[in-house]
Amino acid sequence: MEQLTTLEHPAEIVQYLTNVVGKEKIKDIRFGYRLQDDEPAIKFKITLRFPYSMFGKKKIEELVNEQFKYIKLATEVPARLLFSIV
Repeated sequence: MEQLTTLEHPAEIVQYLTNVVGKEKIKDIRFGYRLQDDEPAIKFKITLRFPYSMFGKKKIEELVNEQFKYIKLATEVPARLLFSIV
């Protein structure tokens, strides 16, 4: 079982995900704040460096989804963490 990772700022989550997935696979990661079903949320948009097949994107999506289970943002207001891969 993995430990829960608490990070202070969404920029730290970007750095963490870049290290986990691999710098050679990711072109950039952007994030923005939004409301999702009247809850505060932070959405990360992950742009891959090379055009991956659907299977390759799915594999990276599963890896990121697994990592999101163990990431907690250290803020007063709990925010949902969302992501999309393009």
